[in-house]
Order: sequence, then C-alpha cells, then structure tokens
Amino acid sequence: MNSIDLTEAEIVNITGRVRPSAQARHLKRMLGLECERRADGSLLVGREAAMRAINARAKATGDAAGVPVQKEPDSEASNGLNWSKQA
Repeated sequence: MNSIDLTEAEIVNITGRVRPSAQARHLKRMLGLECERRADGSLLVGREAAMRAINARAKATGDAAGVPVQKEPDSEASNGLNWSKQA
C-alpha cells in the first residue's frame, strides 16, 4: 500500500503502541515527528516524513532498521518484575 499517509497498522508496527496519544509521544521522542490528529482522534502521519525520519535515525545510530528494538527482559518472571535489581 502506497498511500500518502501511514495506516493505523503501520503506526502500531512502528511505535509498538495502540493508543494514539502514546503513539504521538513515541513518534515525537524517537523520531522527532510532529503528528496531526484526525477528527476521530487517530494520528495522521505522512509516509514521506516518516521514512525520512526513520532513515535519518538509521544513519545517526548505525541501526539498519532505524527504529529501536525492545530487548527481552533478563529474568523469566511471568509478571514482568525483576527482583534481582536494586532501585
């Protein structure tokens, strides 16, 4: 699909977030993208602007994908808590 703007599924894939407010924060913090809102509250992100930001991040970080990958936690706790680290 080569529309002028990213689909909701593409935005979720890039950000890893479902809520539009969290997606907007992630895009601003990680890629420096300012997003517009549609009347229904979803984000309007231009495809070309997103690709430029991702490519610029890839060049700056040396990461081939340009988008940070979340690392798996070290512990195998089912509840996500890691009791081995002190605050």
